[in-house]
Amino acid sequence: MDSKSTQLVHPDSPVETTMFSQFGASDEATSLQHFSDKIRQFTPNWFAMTMGNGIVSLVLAALPESFPAQHTLAVSFWCVDIVLYAVFTAMFAARLIVTKRSHWKLR
Repeated sequence: MDSKSTQLVHPDSPVETTMFSQFGASDEATSLQHFSDKIRQFTPNWFAMTMGNGIVSLVLAALPESFPAQHTLAVSFWCVDIVLYAVFTAMFAARLIVTKRSHWKLR
């Protein structure tokens, strides 16, 4: 291990700082690769986040006690939820299109 590529976080545990450079990949190539990996590895579990945001916004709107900006906060959670749902639906559709061969082999 080269002393130039390590950084001591704790005196007894060296950590490599140039993880991608040891594989010979540039930053631009890895960023494109990371995006395709994110699409390929996207799972429906992320939709639980939209369910959570929806629940929080509905509970905020239905609280028996009100506080200043309660409605604004509930609407902002609802808007964030709509945007997240649209992004997650697009990513899941892209995943189905990109990896369609692996899905249709199950028949």
